Amino acid sequence: MSIKRLFAACTFAVLVVALALIACTAPPMPPTSEGRVAAQSTIVTAYVGALATDDAWHAQSSSPPVWLYDTALNMGNKGTGYGWAHTGLVLDPVNVPQGAQVLSATLFVMAKETSSASVPLRIYVEDADDAATFASDNGPANRTTMPTYVDWSPGPWTANTWYTCTITSLIQQVVNRPGWAFGNALDILIKDNGASYGNYRAIYSRDYAPAYRAYVTIEYAVATPTPTPTPLPTATPACGVISADTAWSSGPVTVTCNVAVAEGVTLTIYPGVEVRVNGPYLFDIAGTLYAVGTVSQPITFTHATTTTKGAWLGLRLGGPGSTLERVVVRYGAGLNIYSPSVIRYSIIASNTYGVALYGPHAMTVTSSTIQYNDYGILTYGVPGPATALITACNVLSNTVYDVWVNSPAPLCVWRSWWGGPPPTYPLGSAICDYRDNWRQGEFTAVDSAASPISW
Repeated sequence: MSIKRLFAACTFAVLVVALALIACTAPPMPPTSEGRVAAQSTIVTAYVGALATDDAWHAQSSSPPVWLYDTALNMGNKGTGYGWAHTGLVLDPVNVPQGAQVLSATLFVMAKETSSASVPLRIYVEDADDAATFASDNGPANRTTMPTYVDWSPGPWTANTWYTCTITSLIQQVVNRPGWAFGNALDILIKDNGASYGNYRAIYSRDYAPAYRAYVTIEYAVATPTPTPTPLPTATPACGVISADTAWSSGPVTVTCNVAVAEGVTLTIYPGVEVRVNGPYLFDIAGTLYAVGTVSQPITFTHATTTTKGAWLGLRLGGPGSTLERVVVRYGAGLNIYSPSVIRYSIIASNTYGVALYGPHAMTVTSSTIQYNDYGILTYGVPGPATALITACNVLSNTVYDVWVNSPAPLCVWRSWWGGPPPTYPLGSAICDYRDNWRQGEFTAVDSAASPISW
């Protein structure tokens, strides 16, 4: 995200508190995705961003031509006083790395009006590395598009129903750009493609119904890098500030005081390493932690001498984001995530907190087991992790709450196993959200799994 967009998002953040009373909507997902991380792929959801100007529609002859704050976004030919109508959707953030292979991408929009009119549309993406918000002099028709497009002629629509279009090739175009980066914004432009006079479709705008704003689900794959330990020193002993790129290539590693990874520094931990924390010590990651194990050689963080919850102070993941894959975390305070980090194929068990998610960061927890902690999933901070993606996890048998939404923002957990029937309202003792305290956001379990999830 650009500095200008970041500043605008911060000024708008005060309005997000209103989300505490908005249901965390559970829209349908593509039936082929199953909402989980496959062996070599990751699924993310990118929504129209947090700003009122992250979506707009543009008319041929109206005054004003660019509609930034309307209740609906129109596409096709709106007839008298308007002419053609184009819609723009800025997705922010889009958590797909540069150069990833996009396996599938599906656009979801919710119809605001019932219509059976024939409306041929053409969908593009903007020719930009990090799309800007719309403005009165910079609407959807003013944006330069990339060459590939998708033609879409939707069938009859019913109001308040989700409709989809496959746009895999369009997303691939953008992430292939040399200037694209994980977390950038992407602009989808839905343009009239010769609709008859007065034939158009209308979808909900982000302004009017944030819970019904457009979004895209993206499944992508990347080659997992195999780091080499040759140029990196092995850190011994494990204590104090790590101020240069470091690898722990063999173990066990015994931690004898607080460990901090400085800004701009990467700590790489190799498969099979066991990290034993010998005291009430904290891992504080201001740089990057890259801990990727294998099925046969997971990486383990545990206490050196005890199996008591909270015996060490856990991992605090800040900085630009860390990657933990096939990792086991036990007997500490758990994971405190306040960065766009990715946790997958991991076990977080017997801690004070399983995963504690802070702030509006685009963090991902997927295909992992969160079990036997005091608190399984905790959200906290204002406005809270509205962009967190938690999907295809096993969340069960946490002693106080499986989920505690201690933030004004809503939280969805997708296609996960809860040890039995999914939690529904009344949620009972396993869930704490706004129905227990009106200052908290709402929790929703979406398309829950019927049996434990393996990976």
